[in-house]
Amino acid sequence: MKRMICLLLSACMLLCLAACGENTGQPPETESMDTTENQDGDHSHEIRLLTPEKTLHTYYEWEDDYDRALVRSEHSCVTLGQADAVAYPEMAEVLDQIATMQENAMLDGFDNLVSIAREELSANRDGFNWTIDYLGLTFYFSPGELSDDGMLTATVSFAEYPELFNEKYMAVPAEYAVEIPLDISFFAELDTDDASEAISISGWYNDERNHYMDYGIYTDIDGQYYEEECFVYDLHPYYVKTVDGNYVYLFCEDVEEDRREMRLVVFSLNADGGVTKTGKINVSPSWLTDNKFIVPTDPGKLILDDGDNGTKKVVFAVGNNGMPVLK
Repeated sequence: MKRMICLLLSACMLLCLAACGENTGQPPETESMDTTENQDGDHSHEIRLLTPEKTLHTYYEWEDDYDRALVRSEHSCVTLGQADAVAYPEMAEVLDQIATMQENAMLDGFDNLVSIAREELSANRDGFNWTIDYLGLTFYFSPGELSDDGMLTATVSFAEYPELFNEKYMAVPAEYAVEIPLDISFFAELDTDDASEAISISGWYNDERNHYMDYGIYTDIDGQYYEEECFVYDLHPYYVKTVDGNYVYLFCEDVEEDRREMRLVVFSLNADGGVTKTGKINVSPSWLTDNKFIVPTDPGKLILDDGDNGTKKVVFAVGNNGMPVLK
């Protein structure tokens, strides 16, 4: 189970990184990293973003005696879209295999998932769960491994320790978007000191009412915290970096999971650590099926469903103030 989780974390973050090497096709909506050599022998890289697809799965057991959900299990898998799969068949095959392995594991272990996870955490501590992203290498420590204060993370950034990393892994696009897990610190450079700042997005979920009552955004610059009440069934936060600024895109599910209707709330992350609400708009990641959507990764080409007009796969771009605008 721990090996599978590690593979899943690594593969999901790999999708947000630039793909390196020879490109055998020119798929739409993607970018790859091509290496060229100039007259001086230096290598330059062209960074190309992928357009992955994310499938959501939810399982739950209802207890009639208490009129509430007794057990709820959620997981998601990331695969490549058709064009990317043609261009990168080996990556597509690996992601498909991981998705199948994850689905089988969740189905087989649904009844005992919680107890099995606790046994694994207490009995097996000789490995690391880690991801590599645009900022650096992040290690994840589950509750009980280092302390009882919940999930802990530690990030070794490219900017602070460049000598530890191969140069090709430190190539970063000027603009990108990545999903942020709830209640886990994500690191980004919000100011000009080259040091990374922690960002954490949390939500208070009411088990009796089966929805979130509020959400908050924390930055560790002077410990600033933004909080707002809400009534939503799920939260999908993204960190969005553009040449004009840093933003949080918070997709909020306004109705229960079988319909998957969302609205987007946009926040600006200021250089002083403050959080400013920019606005909201009735859009969501473009749904391909009832539980599968296109992951937004490119701020210059966001493929979203327009809830106001009822149109799907509409192309937006992040505007100067962070709000998505039609292209």
